[in-house]
Amino acid sequence: MIDASDSIRIERFPHVTQLLVSVVEQMDVGPERVRVGAVKFADRASVQFHLDRYSSTQDVMTALERVTFVGGRTNISGAIRMMVLYVDTDTYINTQ
Repeated sequence: MIDASDSIRIERFPHVTQLLVSVVEQMDVGPERVRVGAVKFADRASVQFHLDRYSSTQDVMTALERVTFVGGRTNISGAIRMMVLYVDTDTYINTQ
């Protein structure tokens, strides 16, 4: 979950994405290894990418660097709901 609300502030947002990139850099991302998904939230939550979207550490790091600041309220409950319902592609398909 990536907080892109005003509680982070636009000038600090690059620090958020860089922290996430540095964490992912230590992971062995792959289909049979670590899978990474992301939800960005502010007023609304949105899936940035599902667990099966990227198959390498570098691809996830690049995707995280592309996440943009939105601003607005901090709707963490919406982010949690989005994460539970939609980030795992298998779960998402089974709820449709």
